[in-house]
Amino acid sequence: MKLIKYTGLAVLLAGSAFTAQNAMAVEISANAGVASAYLWRGQNLSNGSAAISADVTASQNGAYATMWTSSGDDAAGQEYDLIVGYGGEAGKVSYDVSAVTYIYPQDNTDFGDLSDLVVSVGYGPATLTHYDNIAGGSGTGYTTLSGDVGKVTALVGVTNGQDNANYSHLDVTYNYNDRLSFTASKVVDKDDDAMDDSTNVVAAYSLPLK
Repeated sequence: MKLIKYTGLAVLLAGSAFTAQNAMAVEISANAGVASAYLWRGQNLSNGSAAISADVTASQNGAYATMWTSSGDDAAGQEYDLIVGYGGEAGKVSYDVSAVTYIYPQDNTDFGDLSDLVVSVGYGPATLTHYDNIAGGSGTGYTTLSGDVGKVTALVGVTNGQDNANYSHLDVTYNYNDRLSFTASKVVDKDDDAMDDSTNVVAAYSLPLK
């Protein structure tokens, strides 16, 4: 029911913007990318193998719908993310609300497909984002605080809500240009002593297709 409620809210927000009386034409953008590993919330999901990804987005007046896919997850296989959301600015404050569903057609793990409600607020170079697991997962939340200084982005991520599996990580990314970036990521605190806390270094390259 929470998934239906929050997904419906995101669809309603998107739909209202798409059908506004003075709406502009829908914009379509697409990208393809490759990374030396699939880094997700401070964890290397590809065991060091490369990840290929692609996305396509339709947007209008702040509303957007995106499909993203990646080959990088060693355990769950090919991943498809479906996203609907709405974002904008109020003075110096930026905001974004979206619903994300993660789909794994060949999933060999026990967690299956899942969905998050994502709320993000930014002010200047700082952005606070919270992911609330609303369906298909263990109920674990995830919160990040990130900030930009020149070409460098620092991000602290913290999981919360699942017993004995909480951890936090620090990512530092150097954006060489709009397409090429390098990220160093390390778990800095963890409940599970067996969790890998080695430093992951990932190079990523993206290419706009439209």
